[in-house]
Amino acid sequence: MSWPSRSLVPGPDTVSLTLLAQNRSVIQPFCVATGMTRDELATASELLADAAQSVDSDDDSDRLSELSDQLDHLSTADEGPDHGRLARIQNALHDLEDSAGEDAAATIAEAHDHVREYRSGVEGV
Repeated sequence: MSWPSRSLVPGPDTVSLTLLAQNRSVIQPFCVATGMTRDELATASELLADAAQSVDSDDDSDRLSELSDQLDHLSTADEGPDHGRLARIQNALHDLEDSAGEDAAATIAEAHDHVREYRSGVEGV
């Protein structure tokens, strides 16, 4: 994984991710302690919560709400999701894109793009 070398907050008290990247066990707790989230997952969560309110099917609404909750949790968890977990989420999103109405499908597709973008930076596979 490639970590950005820029500082988190400009100023005299900055901490460089470059220094922290040397030890991954420091990165995850640091991100949680400082309020940093996995922004792509948080954005996807918000989009899915919106889509859950706009679909006609109660089943689709429940699935979208559940996926939104999962992504919200993953966006701030100590450990990021692995490829397998993200693949299952993407498969569910693909199914929901097909079954949702046009407006909700566009929102779900946008959320799917954010998950895909996050997954592109996950190590492994």
